[in-house]
Amino acid sequence: MNKARLFLALPLREEHSAYLEQLMRTLQPKLSFQKWVHKDDLHITLKFLGDTDIHAMPSIQSLMNQVALNISPFQLNLHALGVFGKPLTPSILWVGVGGDLTALNVLQAQTESAMSSLDFTLEDRTYNPHITIARKYLGDGAFSKTALDWANNELKLSPMQWTADKIVLYRTHLGHKPMYEAVDTYPLSQTSAPVSS
Repeated sequence: MNKARLFLALPLREEHSAYLEQLMRTLQPKLSFQKWVHKDDLHITLKFLGDTDIHAMPSIQSLMNQVALNISPFQLNLHALGVFGKPLTPSILWVGVGGDLTALNVLQAQTESAMSSLDFTLEDRTYNPHITIARKYLGDGAFSKTALDWANNELKLSPMQWTADKIVLYRTHLGHKPMYEAVDTYPLSQTSAPVSS
């Protein structure tokens, strides 16, 4: 097998994944979605690469190391929940991302540019950073925002901030739980002021 399904993303810290897992458990009886994301699969996508020739891996790794060296670690936090798709039957339930979005957007743009040099298709949509937590609404009636309002109040009570300090190259294993395997990591620049002697 010469291809792997890959994407580049920012991982969450264990405590944030655990917090969102608990939030998902609380939401599941209130919101009927076909699939809830495994806590170890929670992430913020930077670039979806898709089915990729494994011989391209060294080039991806080299370029992403360069991207990571140009970006310093930055602060992110969990933001309001939202949905993608039709308002009454959404396809994706997600948690938004707040914090230093300028740095995040710069990182995503540089990642996009680096991967386009390897002939990966440029994304034509505006970047909308988020953490997918569920897919495909299955409720009998129209989707209600009441549960979202409750969840958003919970997020406001528990603002969770962390330092984004690495990019991860993930491989997808369809049908597995968890589904994503980290195959390489690119630490963001840890430059600091020189120590005087």
